[in-house]
Amino acid sequence: QAAEAIRQAEIKRQQKEAAGQAAETKRQQEEAARQAELKRRQEEAAKQQTRWVTTSDDGRYKKSREGVILDTKTNSEWYVGPDQDTTWDQAKAWTDAQRVDGGGWRMPTIEELRGLYQNGKGSRNMDPFFVTSGWYIWSCDDITGSSARYFNFNCGNVYLRSRNYSYYYRVFGVRQGRRG
Repeated sequence: QAAEAIRQAEIKRQQKEAAGQAAETKRQQEEAARQAELKRRQEEAAKQQTRWVTTSDDGRYKKSREGVILDTKTNSEWYVGPDQDTTWDQAKAWTDAQRVDGGGWRMPTIEELRGLYQNGKGSRNMDPFFVTSGWYIWSCDDITGSSARYFNFNCGNVYLRSRNYSYYYRVFGVRQGRRG
């Protein structure tokens, strides 16, 4: 009986020790998870602070390393497409395919493009952050069969043109601003 009591006591001691070790392991895992979450939040905060690396002369626009342009007036983000002649269908395909900075890009409306127009500003009547040699930017508005609307940055007007036309036509992507 004494031997049995000793054996039972040893079993209880081992069980208690195993339970303590399990609790300590769980505590360590929870602490590691908390530390990982803290590190992730700190990295995100640092990324937010360094996302915008350049600010336009008038302070309205901020540009990221990826080339994303934040319009602080409208909280829209812009991404300038390739500086090459582009048809409307090519412009649409380009914006749909963009994954820069998380994606979500679309073609701008005429009103969004009109908001960029600043007569006499830069070489294309828009802030120099928007680097392009084209005068005409395709819009997603009023597509009628084989024609589409575009904004003419040379004079600040809106026109309708064949979607197959490309000479001096460019594409910009736009989306709602994600973070400032």
